[in-house]
Amino acid sequence: MKLSSVIFLFVTAVVASPLQEKPTKCPKNQVYTECGTACPLRCGQPPPEACTMQCVIGCQCKPGFLLNSSGSCVPPSCC
Repeated sequence: MKLSSVIFLFVTAVVASPLQEKPTKCPKNQVYTECGTACPLRCGQPPPEACTMQCVIGCQCKPGFLLNSSGSCVPPSCC
């Protein structure tokens, strides 16, 4: 394969890849992360025994907060 073809494919891949923009602000009790858990702790549910090591990009609950049924992060006392 010619070098020009390799360069063309590389540039095409970079340009075509979707760009993930960082949100300007996360909801209350959440923080933006580029490699968060795919298995967040949830109100009324035991911690997952096994979870994928997949990174999840976006807002997630701050440490000490749990995800409730409406998608808000609350302290355990408010579950």
